Amino acid sequence: MRPHWKIINIVICSFGFSFASTMQFANLSTILQFMGFHDQYLSLIWLIAPLTGIISQPIIGIISDNLETSYGKRLPIFFTSSLLATVALLVLPFYNSVLFVISMILFLEIGTNGNNQLQKVLILELLPKKQHTLAFSLSTAISGIGALLAAIIPFILVKIFNITNLVTHNHLPPPSLQYGFTISAIIYFCFCLWTIIGTKEKNKKFEKKKQTLIMLFHFNNILKRLPRVFWEISIIQFFTWIAVFTVWNYLTLAIAQNIFHLPIHESNNLEVAKSYLSIAILWAGIYYGAFQISSTLFSLFIPILNRFFSMFVIYFISLFIGGISLLFIVVIHNPYIMIVPMLFYGFVWGAVLTCPYDIISNSIPDNYSGLYMGIFNLTVTIPQIVAGLFLGYLLSKVFYDQAINLILIAGICLLLSALIILVVIKLQSK
Repeated sequence: MRPHWKIINIVICSFGFSFASTMQFANLSTILQFMGFHDQYLSLIWLIAPLTGIISQPIIGIISDNLETSYGKRLPIFFTSSLLATVALLVLPFYNSVLFVISMILFLEIGTNGNNQLQKVLILELLPKKQHTLAFSLSTAISGIGALLAAIIPFILVKIFNITNLVTHNHLPPPSLQYGFTISAIIYFCFCLWTIIGTKEKNKKFEKKKQTLIMLFHFNNILKRLPRVFWEISIIQFFTWIAVFTVWNYLTLAIAQNIFHLPIHESNNLEVAKSYLSIAILWAGIYYGAFQISSTLFSLFIPILNRFFSMFVIYFISLFIGGISLLFIVVIHNPYIMIVPMLFYGFVWGAVLTCPYDIISNSIPDNYSGLYMGIFNLTVTIPQIVAGLFLGYLLSKVFYDQAINLILIAGICLLLSALIILVVIKLQSK
């Protein structure tokens, strides 16, 4: 197999991951609102994702490190995760039972996050180190294309295929979202299957690999063995992912209030809010589409920029620009002008999916790629848990349901992350 096809087969599944994840990120809060959840409780429901990840991702890494099958170590688990997430996408928007929806969100998170983790492990194990930056950036670019299409799917279904964007059943999202989730399930599974069929793992057995299982019960020892760069990136990731999580949760509501003038005091009155939210859904798709266009283009330039700048410098530039863009969103009330800061915010996503993984890739032991990548992914889930515990309180008790103030907090967090990168760069130069 030619080297470029080997890379493409491994990273192509990013299209499916991102398509599914964008449908979730852009629309889950709105689905929950249609089900009757108050705004201040949305971030608590979103805690399902990071809480699932903090448990499942290290376990998935450990199991895949120790699995021996004729199909490889990672791919059988990859296939199982794909099935879980596909089922969740197919049925999530069609039922209004709280317990059922929570279960489907849990399945979706185990599936998409598990696959995303395993794909990065496949990059580390199956490609030479000199191709890691290219593979991570290409994965991010393909991810951006998938997310772009997912973001505009509701708009296409409404404007081109005349699928109604109005609520037809109480406590269920409009048919445009229901069809959108069905399409995302099909696309997600097909692209995951492409990676499974097109990727051949090395049939390689490691001696002492049972040590990985022993390490699970000695977590303190694992943490002591982590290289310094893990801790440096962890601090940066903490504030970055608080910002990203906040935007996921409350951007659509902020759009409804700040641009389409949903009365603040009526935000939790579904009868009044649903018409504003329906408009905000369509425009949020356009904004997420703009965000993904810039994310894709920026990620493609990262390997070129890396020839002249360190990955930390690229990371700093992207987070700084993203933070400034969120501050601009706070003062924008025109739906068309809103596209501009969203284009610049896309730099954040391009960097977040590429820079930290490339930076730590040389610090991960070959024999324990799954375990270490699972541990590193805790730097993504823990800040989301912290944010989820406090965002609802801030929204209702401090900001009196004005969601745009949470976007302001997100911008400040990104600027703080950028400042921490400067400190790390200075410490490394000594």
